[in-house]
Amino acid sequence: MSRTHGFCGLLLLLVLLTSGCTRTDSTGELQDGWRVLGQSVAPAELAGRAGALRPALDAPEATPVEVRGTIGEVCKAGCWFYLKDGEDMVYVDVAGEFAVPPTATGKRALVVGTTDGDGGSRTLKATTVCWK
Repeated sequence: MSRTHGFCGLLLLLVLLTSGCTRTDSTGELQDGWRVLGQSVAPAELAGRAGALRPALDAPEATPVEVRGTIGEVCKAGCWFYLKDGEDMVYVDVAGEFAVPPTATGKRALVVGTTDGDGGSRTLKATTVCWK
């Protein structure tokens, strides 16, 4: 292998290793008092459809969900957060889609996405997050 190929391979490896959870804060688009990140939605309509977290936790893997709750701890880079609803809590992954700012902690939230993992370690993969 030439020195150029070796250097390019090393450079690619460094980019991949450092590109994980490094998103910057985003405030999202403001709609009807809600901050919206991800796919475009009408938050007022979503608020009427979003359900409690428990049914999503019990749903099979890859089930589309629209849930509501409160944003708990947020990754410093914004690539994941915990969504709480009463006694229930779930890890929500947004990596690669957008970044939820840590300032959203404690805010009321609506999440659109799909269930991931089994019932013992259920997570959600978010495509949209709204909060206010």
